[in-house]
Amino acid sequence: MADFPDYKTVSVASLVPYARNSRTHNAAQIDKIAASIREIGFLNPIITDGQSGIIAGHGRVLAAQKLGLATLPVIEASHLTDAQRRARRWLNHTPSVRRRRPPTTSRQGSTDPHAPNISAE
Repeated sequence: MADFPDYKTVSVASLVPYARNSRTHNAAQIDKIAASIREIGFLNPIITDGQSGIIAGHGRVLAAQKLGLATLPVIEASHLTDAQRRARRWLNHTPSVRRRRPPTTSRQGSTDPHAPNISAE
């Protein structure tokens, strides 16, 4: 069984957005995320690459900035390979309907050229 990475607290200003992030958030979406954080707290940590680069959580970071938060919970996923980071970004930004495939099939048959070759095993 894999070890669970530790949560860390980092400064919001130190987080670096992924330049090729395929998902954008409009003002209404950021407002909704901010309202959720205000109401129930920050329950979903940002995932970074170990060098403050955001893998997942761009919208949450924007909402935290809007709320004036100074620090955020982060999981550093420095153990991921480049391919695993790309897969994690793709999975995070792709609607679940598009990624429904049997757990052991590859991207074969997928129309998305960025679909990672992953397995649920």
